Amino acid sequence: VKAGDPIAELDPRDYQVAVENAEAALASAEANAAAAGVAVPILSVNTGSSLSQATAGVSSAQAGVTQAERQLEAVKARVAQAQANNVKAQADLERYRPLVAKDVISKQQWDAAVAAADAAKAGLADANATQLAAEQGVRVAHDKLAEAQAGLKYAQTGPQQVQAQSARYKQAEAQVKQAQAQLDMAKLNLSYTKIVA
Repeated sequence: VKAGDPIAELDPRDYQVAVENAEAALASAEANAAAAGVAVPILSVNTGSSLSQATAGVSSAQAGVTQAERQLEAVKARVAQAQANNVKAQADLERYRPLVAKDVISKQQWDAAVAAADAAKAGLADANATQLAAEQGVRVAHDKLAEAQAGLKYAQTGPQQVQAQSARYKQAEAQVKQAQAQLDMAKLNLSYTKIVA
């Protein structure tokens, strides 16, 4: 028997299956690592965009609240004016009532006073309805602001999400190394099926 001549050969099928399993595990680990690696820069870009959009959303919502509050103040001023006009029109109507009964003023003047009082009353009702709508607008603007602030808080978690994805990528790379080591071990065990001198 010379050096390098085969002395014995064991059945290599079990070891060949182990090599094939290890190759498949390595391919799977490499694919997982590639997918995790691709996700890191995409998530980084998306995080920056989301944070910018969320910050702009909060600014816009704050401006919406300010605008709604200013509109409400303007409507309150119109309500006060409508109340004053209504008080005056109703007072004029009461002053004209005894005068029309005594024929001191014409029926046409009375009718004009009645119409003015009715118009003032309707104007007040309209101003009050507008104020209710403006108050609802302020509530909606505050709700939008709260929603935008919640979106900003979520977007601010983006850097931690990037770190978590980076950690998953590193874990996947470690699994590739582990799978490579298992493949190397399986190939070594397969080589033991041929015993040479």
